[in-house]
Amino acid sequence: MKNIIDEMSYILKRSSLEQNTQETLENLDKLASSPEGQRVLQNLEQNLMKKQDLDSAQSLENLAKYYLENQRYDSAELLLRSALITRKGILPEHHPDILRNLRDLAWFYCSQQSYSEAKFYLGQALEICKHNLGESHPETVLIHDSLTMLQS
Repeated sequence: MKNIIDEMSYILKRSSLEQNTQETLENLDKLASSPEGQRVLQNLEQNLMKKQDLDSAQSLENLAKYYLENQRYDSAELLLRSALITRKGILPEHHPDILRNLRDLAWFYCSQQSYSEAKFYLGQALEICKHNLGESHPETVLIHDSLTMLQS
């Protein structure tokens, strides 16, 4: 089982460079389709969450996106939050990867109609955007407008 977990960790990490390749999705679909494969995915998640490094955070984020596409929302939320915790423990507070992770969590919570959580993450994302990009950057304006809409 360790070999399968290591292989899937590598594939998930690589998929960040290749924008979720067809190969990655096919491998995940194969794993998720059997009880043993589901156990492998659970072990993979646990191993990635324990590692606390940037490659693991990226793999968690990619796996979360796969789960979102397959309507496994609870699993996706856990992995997105774990990736954020890992990144915040390693990267500077205004790093673009933290911004992306905050934005992904905010959009996730909006899609789940959990607006108070969405506002929390959008507020943090907005601060990073203002710091990194300035008040008038399109990304900053988009996040500001989204936050304003949620607050009304």
